[in-house]
This record gives sequence, C-alpha cells and structure tokens, in this order.
Amino acid sequence: MTDKFRLETFCPGGCHEWEYTEFFALDDQPSAKWILDFGGGPSSFNAERSARGGSVVTVDPLFQFDSADINGRVIETRHAMLAGLRAECYRLILTCTVEDHEALRLSTTRGFRADLSDFADDEPPVSLEHSLA
Repeated sequence: MTDKFRLETFCPGGCHEWEYTEFFALDDQPSAKWILDFGGGPSSFNAERSARGGSVVTVDPLFQFDSADINGRVIETRHAMLAGLRAECYRLILTCTVEDHEALRLSTTRGFRADLSDFADDEPPVSLEHSLA
C-alpha cells in the first residue's frame, strides 16, 4: 500500500451549509466560533458559511489537486456512487430522492469550484481567506 493520496481512488462529494447545519446542529453555535471542516471534500459549506459571517477553515488531502481534476473525478464517480446509494437506501434515512441527491452533490461541487476560482494561483487552494479576513 502506498502512502500517497491518489485522486483515482477517491469518490469526492461535499455538502451545502444547510446540510452541515442539520447534521451538526450548527444553528445552536454562535457564528463567531471557528469551525474546522476536515475532509469535507468539494463542499460549498465554507463559502456559504463565510458569506453569512461564519469562520471556517477547510482542510482536505483532496485539495492538492486542481479544481478541474476534482470536478472530473466527481463526474467520473457519480454514477457508481448513486448506484451504491440506490442499493443501500433501505438502510438510510433519505430526505430526498436519489436523483435529487445527485443534483445536490453536483451543486455543492459547483459552489466549491466557484469559491476556488476567487483565488489566484499563489493564494491558498482552500477558502481560508474568507475566514481570516
């Protein structure tokens, strides 16, 4: 086994702020508290939370790859991920259809990519600037 993280072995997917808020009861947390989003993948959570005055630092080994490569991997793996979701949905509490889930994952990836496009090549590859401003 290699210790090098390889994009082709990863199935990236991220979440919107409202999803994280529901998962982790973030409505109860003051926006002045810092949040560490570790391993959240191509999530739009940081950009969305930061836009509302929150403080988020996002860290993920995935961020060593550029936005186009991450997006390509999302597109490449989405059918397999959805097939897995369909096969296992009887074990999960789903709040939407599998098709709606796909639309959510693709929209959060678009939000992630839009956030990354705000940075020049010499700036951080994650949304640290929103949080540190």
